[in-house]
Amino acid sequence: MKTFLVSLVLIVLMCSSMIADNCDCTITPYKPDPPCFLTCVSKILANASYSELTGKYGLSEDISKKIIQAREKTPDTSTGWYRNILSNSDVSRVDAQFNSRSSDIYRPDSSTTTTTTTTTTPPPR
Repeated sequence: MKTFLVSLVLIVLMCSSMIADNCDCTITPYKPDPPCFLTCVSKILANASYSELTGKYGLSEDISKKIIQAREKTPDTSTGWYRNILSNSDVSRVDAQFNSRSSDIYRPDSSTTTTTTTTTTPPPR
């Protein structure tokens, strides 16, 4: 019975890990949740620059500094890593910010989109 329970727990952990690896972090809301919300936010925070954290993702300067400093100290940016380095209130702010944002902030460099307008002139009479 003990072996069966251990095996069952391992299977569940492996399945959730495989699902987390298949999360599409460019589409919100992150589905399935769990585990995609935590997986995607962790990946974004692990790779975003300070200016992206404060600008594109709308995090406070204080929280952004904590995230950058934590990444400099330790390379551990596994799923949920930011929850270990931020206070509970900071984690709540980060999660709320990502829950409230639309999918356009997750597209690569959506701030530099260029619009081209073409004007046609009628031929002379």
